[in-house]
Amino acid sequence: MYLCGFTWLQIDIEQFLEGLDPIPAVVDNADDVTDSSDFDTEESSTESESEDTGDGVMSDIHDINEASFLQETHNLREVIDHSPLLHSSLTCTLFETLVHLFDWFSSHPSISKEAFTKNLQIWHSILPEGNLLPTSYRDAYKIIKPYLDPEIIFHACPNDCILFRGKYKQSVVCPKCNEPRFKAGKIPRRTFHYLPLTPRLARSFGTKDISYLLQSHEGEKHTSSTGGIIKVERSIQSQRYHLGNLVLVGIIASQVQGAEPKSRDPYLEVLIDEIIFLRGCKLYDAYKKAPFNVKVEILIYILDYQGIGKVFSLTGTGSYRACAWCMLRGQYCKHLSKMVYAGDRCYLPIEHVLRKDQHNFPEHSVELRGIPAFRKFQHDVLFHKAYNNAKNKTQSSRVASGTGCRGMYILPQKCPGFDRVEQTMPDAMHTVAVQVKHLLRCLAGKSPEDYLAVRKQEMELNRFPECWPTSTCSSDDNGASSLKRSKHGKNKKGVKKKDGEGEKDSVSLPTTPFGLTKQQLEEADKRAKQVIVPAGDSFSPGPIFSRLSRLNSHEWKEVAVQGVLKYCIRGMLGDEQHKTVILFMDAIAAICAPSEDTAKIEHLKEQVNVALARLERDFPLSLQVRLQCTSCHKSHHSSPSRRDQRFGPVHGTWMFAYERFNSWLCRRAMNRKHPEATILRTYQIFEWCHYAKVSGSVEQQLPFQLPSEAENVCDDNSKGSPFDLSIGDLKEMKQIYQNVVSEYQSLLTLYAIEREQARKKGKLNMFPKAFSQWQPEGSKYSESQLNAIIGGPQSKATIFEQYSVETKQHSHSHLYISKEHHNKMPSVVCCSLPCSGASQTSQEMKFGVIEQLYQHSFAEKSFTWAAVSLYTEPCFDASCGLWCAENKTEKRILVLLRNIFRPLTVAHDFNIIWFLDVSP
Repeated sequence: MYLCGFTWLQIDIEQFLEGLDPIPAVVDNADDVTDSSDFDTEESSTESESEDTGDGVMSDIHDINEASFLQETHNLREVIDHSPLLHSSLTCTLFETLVHLFDWFSSHPSISKEAFTKNLQIWHSILPEGNLLPTSYRDAYKIIKPYLDPEIIFHACPNDCILFRGKYKQSVVCPKCNEPRFKAGKIPRRTFHYLPLTPRLARSFGTKDISYLLQSHEGEKHTSSTGGIIKVERSIQSQRYHLGNLVLVGIIASQVQGAEPKSRDPYLEVLIDEIIFLRGCKLYDAYKKAPFNVKVEILIYILDYQGIGKVFSLTGTGSYRACAWCMLRGQYCKHLSKMVYAGDRCYLPIEHVLRKDQHNFPEHSVELRGIPAFRKFQHDVLFHKAYNNAKNKTQSSRVASGTGCRGMYILPQKCPGFDRVEQTMPDAMHTVAVQVKHLLRCLAGKSPEDYLAVRKQEMELNRFPECWPTSTCSSDDNGASSLKRSKHGKNKKGVKKKDGEGEKDSVSLPTTPFGLTKQQLEEADKRAKQVIVPAGDSFSPGPIFSRLSRLNSHEWKEVAVQGVLKYCIRGMLGDEQHKTVILFMDAIAAICAPSEDTAKIEHLKEQVNVALARLERDFPLSLQVRLQCTSCHKSHHSSPSRRDQRFGPVHGTWMFAYERFNSWLCRRAMNRKHPEATILRTYQIFEWCHYAKVSGSVEQQLPFQLPSEAENVCDDNSKGSPFDLSIGDLKEMKQIYQNVVSEYQSLLTLYAIEREQARKKGKLNMFPKAFSQWQPEGSKYSESQLNAIIGGPQSKATIFEQYSVETKQHSHSHLYISKEHHNKMPSVVCCSLPCSGASQTSQEMKFGVIEQLYQHSFAEKSFTWAAVSLYTEPCFDASCGLWCAENKTEKRILVLLRNIFRPLTVAHDFNIIWFLDVSP
């Protein structure tokens, strides 16, 4: 049945399941029993599968106790202390030098062993004769090898059915597919390299300094060791994105010619078995000097959308039931040849005006539906079992299409408390990146977001009549959508063209209200080049529309969050489309905010709902992909208590660190036949070097180490110089101190009271006329405090070229630059100041550029100040949602740095300066 160009699949889940065969009762299966034998017996492989003999595999975990953990830590420090000096003329030992060299080697994963060997040889020749530095990778590796993490190498079925462990340990063929385990000469056909968790946990808690960091302490909210992990998730980005916070346990190798593994359950089962095994162990806490019972749980699963589908056995994106958190139904679009996910109006309040629009939405009707039902994990388990119990492929395909679930997977079978719906969240990073990418491609008229099939679809839906295709032989001079396809390249053969592709010679696509002309695209890219980001910002401004294919996930997010797109398309598009883009960019910025107020969650929901509904109304249906549903889940499918108290803001589950780690892994794949072997060997070195530094076993830097290239941009606030404040600055500081220093306010009040008492007694002429001459009769403050306050601010201060502030609330650090800096542009900032002639509660926005940064002491406290030159009266341009001002300053004021917002992203356009990322 067709309705407005859609194919609606009328499937009722409950009725559908009732029509299937009954699900048999769950029968205990011997395969589901946890096998811990791998974690207390030695497992190895042939030398051909690894870089060494594999004798470093984990063994005898049952015998781990307090003494063994202490001995391991002491051994490392003892080795360092007793290691010979690199040379008699140097102070660093051989072991310390190797730690730093291997740390450099593993932190730059593209470096080969041959290059590392060459580097060792160069250093050996530079250092004095007789130095002990090894001259090859192999010799250096032998020195540190005994201290690396152990490794288990499992033999795997070529079809990923099982791992040959436990009851299958002695099998020579797979019991499920009958494939042989070995090649000729007892060489395993497929292996899995696993780095167990237990030795690493034992080492971390067995080291006093690291154990202290991993647990909560008196006065903190959390009382278990989880607190240390939560601190990492909610720390500033530079710390949270450090690769040392991630723990690699194994790599699942691909099949022949890069094909996907046929099953991931056998590999995940190893990790699950070890977690279950750990629950019955005791580890030694070197900080508390006592053993403790281990309890390990997986709190949250952070995966991208493809990973969610593969790990949790879901149909995933592009399917009828694509959402992993609700029962939203997709709609097949015949012209676009794909599923789309319209109907965002169902999330709006029942009386919202957009629900009543019968002309501009694809359905051309009033929206009466409520939000889709949330998934319940118990129901999903039934769906997975129904798939397994289907009689044939046709029935199993119907189950997968109707429920979004495929066969049962390992996690529910072995983890009693597992709840996939509650323990996963939508992938915000890729959600934002792909949605912004689709929107910009639509604005630029790129396929598949805007091409002939899209126009035909809109014509069938009776929307946007001005953009319907017309039969003509003329070419489009206004930069409308190009349908040209390359006739060369790797995809020139065997590619089936969609409806309308390759018909540019016979069809002209007119300009649209949701697209930019060629001239507008050039102007938008010109504006993008004018953008200036704050110092230390990782985003690099530049052309956007001419390099859509080269932007990464972080850059897509910054284009939206920093207001770059709002500035670039200023004055372009149709009125409604332009307003929709502004609202959508603001919604993304709100979702990606570094902190969230739980009291404003409902407002955030409404903001996202309206933006998505308008996007469905004002842009073609090709944009209604999976992200329309999953964007909503950042607010819809997570209650305030669950989302903010359990998961926190989206940066807590941001996948940037994992993307960086994937890049690190890919660059370390040096062995074509067994890439996982070289990756894991380098990771073992990297993790151990990181441990050696964090534990304090080695110094952070070598005595002869060259200065860092980034030294000039560090956030060291100790590099200030003495400075004398002017009389005008002192007067301005004094007025502000009277409002912010409570002791100053108390003494001023006491001075007024004593003066009034003296007046009533007729002794006013004997009372000190100035506050600076007064001494209180009795005070709770010390003499030094009284002298510091009554004497007023002193002229001595410390001036900085730059100053870094770490905001705990926003989990971010900001670097402020003054005009005094020799090679950096000063920071443009926004501050909220009391309105002139108004009450203290009335505030107004002021923008300015930082001229100087001071640190000044008053009343035995330290205050950081910024001298800000204010721009002329700013105004808010509602048409583009940005603040702007004339590009000249009018006066200079002093502001406490704590009252200044983060440095702003700006753009200069003739004599106007635009402030792009001002928080609403």
